[in-house]
Amino acid sequence: MESGKVERSVEAEALLGRRIQGVAHELATPLSTITLRAELLLGRLGKQGTPEAEKDARAVRSILEAATRCSQILTALRAHARVAEPTPERLELRALVVEAFELLASPARHRNVTLELAGELGHCRARRGPLSQAVLGLLAHAVAMATPGALTVEADAAGEALLFRFAGESVADRELAAAREAAARLGVELAIAVAGGATVLRLGLPAAPADAPA
Repeated sequence: MESGKVERSVEAEALLGRRIQGVAHELATPLSTITLRAELLLGRLGKQGTPEAEKDARAVRSILEAATRCSQILTALRAHARVAEPTPERLELRALVVEAFELLASPARHRNVTLELAGELGHCRARRGPLSQAVLGLLAHAVAMATPGALTVEADAAGEALLFRFAGESVADRELAAAREAAARLGVELAIAVAGGATVLRLGLPAAPADAPA
């Protein structure tokens, strides 16, 4: 009896997660369009150099700020809507990182931060939900903290962690807290190193059990 209740609860949570993901996806497209058009308009207004144009530019900047905030809310919704699978699966890390960064397209474009993947990232066996949340949280944190330029993601030499490198100093925020929580659910470490105005975030990867299939 209790087993049936648990199964129904998991199914209901999964259904809710899929619905939230669908709504967030539908909102993300028009939001990206608003941001892009506002950026183009802001560029045109900046070339006019008149008091009226500056007044209009301030209004457009407020639109961009609101759009960025909405994008952050959607990112949080999509992260929390992910349902952790009870069984680890083989995950391709490059695809996982690219998928997460696509959710941050609007704020990344607004801050002029681009994603650079250094080599093959490999794969690991893990629960998709918490690993996706950890990666998304770290990418969102990096985009918020980075100066304009490349955000580099690579695997460490031993293939035991993902490294997120960017120019800028890490300051604790909601995205980093969410990434720490997800890492704790995975049972892996999240470390931060800041030196010379640059930051490296190190996300440990779950060790595969000895009897796990290759």
